Amino acid sequence: MKILNLSDYKVNIWGGGVTREIMILPANSLLDNRDFDIRISSAVIESPESTFSNFDGYKRIILPLEGSITLITPTGKVRLTPTEPFTFDGSDKITSLNSVGAIDFNVIFKPEINASVKIINNYHHIKSKKSCIAFAFEDIKINGEHIAKYSSAFLTEDAEVIGKAIIIVY
Repeated sequence: MKILNLSDYKVNIWGGGVTREIMILPANSLLDNRDFDIRISSAVIESPESTFSNFDGYKRIILPLEGSITLITPTGKVRLTPTEPFTFDGSDKITSLNSVGAIDFNVIFKPEINASVKIINNYHHIKSKKSCIAFAFEDIKINGEHIAKYSSAFLTEDAEVIGKAIIIVY
């Protein structure tokens, strides 16, 4: 198990706030080049309104970690909740209404990667058959080891997770 703490993430400034890149694959990929297969990040949103970048050819999954985020999608408004990841096409024209300082969690991936995101609470046993990351929604324990809030654990074997976490399988 490899652990990345909040201070280990790559920081990018964008028009609406600050993004912390948790992972991008292949590792030498760049967001701006759109040459990645999957990217996982979290953003602090400092703007009450924002427009999502076009990621044609990708799928996106998003949920709020803190604050309020409401998406304006082609089919209507969607108020995001921290318990239900929202999936949409990367080419969708989306804007959002945000509480200032809201924090989101975002996965952008090529459809063939078939990434999934789920929220777990309390105790959960994870069988590591595919690549898997546990993102700590709060301080958690994985196989008895403390993982601080907003840190990530890259799981390489079966794991017991105690606490609230976001599990990303890809």
